[in-house]
Amino acid sequence: MFFLFSLKKSNAKTPKMMMISPFFADDQPDSLKKSGADLSNYREQCLKERNARTLTLRRNSRTAITNILGVNSLNSAGKAHRRASFLDELQGINLTIETIAEILESGSLQRISDLCTQIVNVSSTSPQLLQKLFQDPSIAIPFVNCFTCGINESEMRLLIDAISSIFPICNEDLRRSFIDEGLLMNIYCFFESEYKPIIYSSLALVAIVSISSSYARDSVLSLGILDSIIQLAHSHEEDKPLTDAACATIEKIFSDGESDINCDTLDYYLDQIGSLLKLTSEGAVNSILLSLNSMMEKSPSLVMKMNQIGLYVNVVNYLKIPSFAGAAIKIVGNLCIGNPSDVHMMLECGLFQLLIGYLRTEYVADVLWDLSNLLEAMTKDVLPMLTDDLINAIVEITSMSSYLVKREGAVFLSTLILYTDSSVVPAFVNVDIIEILVEMLGCSVTSVIWRCINSLMKLSHNLQPDKLELFIQMLFDADIVKMLNDLVENNNTEIAEISRVMLNSLSHYSKC
Repeated sequence: MFFLFSLKKSNAKTPKMMMISPFFADDQPDSLKKSGADLSNYREQCLKERNARTLTLRRNSRTAITNILGVNSLNSAGKAHRRASFLDELQGINLTIETIAEILESGSLQRISDLCTQIVNVSSTSPQLLQKLFQDPSIAIPFVNCFTCGINESEMRLLIDAISSIFPICNEDLRRSFIDEGLLMNIYCFFESEYKPIIYSSLALVAIVSISSSYARDSVLSLGILDSIIQLAHSHEEDKPLTDAACATIEKIFSDGESDINCDTLDYYLDQIGSLLKLTSEGAVNSILLSLNSMMEKSPSLVMKMNQIGLYVNVVNYLKIPSFAGAAIKIVGNLCIGNPSDVHMMLECGLFQLLIGYLRTEYVADVLWDLSNLLEAMTKDVLPMLTDDLINAIVEITSMSSYLVKREGAVFLSTLILYTDSSVVPAFVNVDIIEILVEMLGCSVTSVIWRCINSLMKLSHNLQPDKLELFIQMLFDADIVKMLNDLVENNNTEIAEISRVMLNSLSHYSKC
C-alpha cells in the first residue's frame, strides 16, 4: 500500500524544482478559486455535458408517443393501420397542408380519425415524412379548433396523439403556434375524465411539449397544468400505472437542462412536488427524485431548502433501496453544496459507506462525482475515511473504465491531491495516477483540465529530488508533452499560458 494519510501540517521546506505554477500560489484549497479549477465550475460544465447526452438520447426516441410514459397510447384500431396506407395517400392524392386542414375542418369524424391514426403510425416509422409536411405554423389552427368541434373522447384521444407525434419533429414556429392557439388550454378537463386512455394521452402530450420546447414548457408551468398533474398523482394513488405516468410527466417537465426556469416558480413547486415522495409507488417516487434533482440543477439556491421536504434525511434511506439508487446518487452530488450541518448529518447516517457500495456498479461515475464534492465540502470528515485500500480500488476502477468514469476519477484524484496535506502528496506519485491525470488533460472540459494541472503542479512542488526525477519520467512516459502542445492552442488563455510554461520546464529536464 502506498497511501499513508496524515492531517499533520508539514514544516519541511519545499525543495527547489521546476517553476511551472504562477497560478498555484500555495497548497490551500482557496487558491483553486483563483485558478478556475474549483468544483463549482466543474459541476456546471459537466452538467451541460450530462444534459447534452440526455437530450440526445431523448430526441432519438421522443417521436414515438408510446415511449414517453411507458404506456401504450394507441387504440387497437390505430394499430391496424399500416404505414403503406399513408404512403399511398401521400403519393396518390398529393396530400398537402391544405388537404390536412380541409380534413380537420370537414367535421367528418371518420376522416379526422383516419388522418390522426395515419399520422401516429407514420411518426414511428418515417418521421422525416411528417417533418417535411408539417412546417407551416398556420396548420396549428385547424388542429386546435378540432377540440371544440364536438368529437367524442375516443377521437379526441387520437387528435392528441397526432399532435404529440407532430410536435417534436416540427419547427419551432409551428410549436409556438400550437401553444399560442391554445393547445394546452384544451386539455385541463381531460385530467378529470373517466376515460383513462385520454388521461394517458394528455400526460404524454404535456411530456412531449415540455421536452421539445422551453416556450411550451413555460406555458405548462404558467397555466397551472403542473398543479393539475400533481393533484392527479395524489388523487389516483391506488392506480399505480396512472400515478407513475403522472410523475413521469412531472420529471419530463423539469428535465430539459438547456433552458432555465424562473427561481420563484421552482420555489413555488418545491413543497408540492416534495409531497409526492410519500406516494407508495416506487416508479412514481423515482420520477419525483429525478425531478427534484433537475430542479436543484436549475437553481442551486434550492439546495438550501431541501431540508424542508426532508430530503437530506431521506436520501440516505433511498440509497439503501436499489431501485432508487440511480436517482439518489445524483441527488447526493448536488446536496453536498448545502449547509455543512446538513451534509454532516448525511455522513453520520452512513452516506459515505453507502456510496462506496455502489463503486463497482453502473453508477460509478456519479459516485466518484459525489465523493469529489463530499471531499471538497467536508474535507476533515471525509479524508480519514479514504483508506489506502479504497483509494487503490478507485485508481484501479478508473484506469480500467470508460472515458466518463475516467474523467470523474481524475477529478476525484486531483481533488484528493489538492486537499491532502503537502507532506502526504508524494505517496500519489504512482504510474496509474499520473497516467489518468495526464490523459484527462485532453478531456476538453476546462475545469477538469485546471484541476488536473494544479494537482500535477502540487506534486512537483512537494517532492524530494529523487522522487521528482521519477515523477518527471512518469510524465514523459504518459506523453504529457503531446497533451501540453495541444493545450497551448486552447481557447482559454490561462490554460494555454500555463501549458507553455510547463513545456519549457519539461524541456529543461529532457535535455539533462
